[in-house]
Amino acid sequence: MEVVDRDEGKAFSWVRIGFFFTAIYFGAVGWVILRSGPESLVQIKSGLQLNEFANAMAGMFAPLAFLWLFIATMVQSQELALQRRELKLTRREFELNRDVAKGQAEEAQKTAKFIGEQTKIMATGEYDKLIDAQIEGFERMYPAVGSRALIFRGKEADSSMFIKLSTNSYTFPAISERVWSASNEYRTAKQKFPDRKLYCQTPDGFKVLKQMLDRMSEAREGASPRHLEILRLAAFDVLVHSLDFIMSECERGE
Repeated sequence: MEVVDRDEGKAFSWVRIGFFFTAIYFGAVGWVILRSGPESLVQIKSGLQLNEFANAMAGMFAPLAFLWLFIATMVQSQELALQRRELKLTRREFELNRDVAKGQAEEAQKTAKFIGEQTKIMATGEYDKLIDAQIEGFERMYPAVGSRALIFRGKEADSSMFIKLSTNSYTFPAISERVWSASNEYRTAKQKFPDRKLYCQTPDGFKVLKQMLDRMSEAREGASPRHLEILRLAAFDVLVHSLDFIMSECERGE
């Protein structure tokens, strides 16, 4: 802003210079006329034509025309310089605004990222709580199911075989190992006695356990690494596969 005012002052000074030299010129012309008479500058004769008078006036005022042409050129030059400086300042302001906008955009991205991370942490916490609740429910529910063995039998009265589901420790990993062992025992027995059938004495209990595993499987997508490791150590996928296999092979409950 200071640059603009200073340039405007310079432009005004050129105009004052023009008026100053114009005044000097007219003063000199007036002094010559007063001292020597008009004939010293313009020879006036009878029968002077208008064009001749105009040429005389043009010759008299030609220096002033060149003076003001020079003044106008200088003023215009300064105005162009002023415009260039204004454009430079405007461009600089645009650059500063761009930097500010860029900084605001980066800050907004950081804020959005932070909010996203916090939201993810909160969601992860909810998934972990869901897995913990399902594991706790599974451990409470399983003893009622595991107390009733699977029955693998044929048509003969003495052909029944009981596959144990109970375990000494009803923790999630121990239950997973027991169900996997039961499914393997059934596979081996079925190879020996393909005509026999498998019967589940608590089919509704198996359905409830399966629903709990399904919920854990869904929650696993957003769970924390710690809970994923808990499921891995408990052979979660093996447990799901083994329970699905047993339920698909059971004819009916008794």
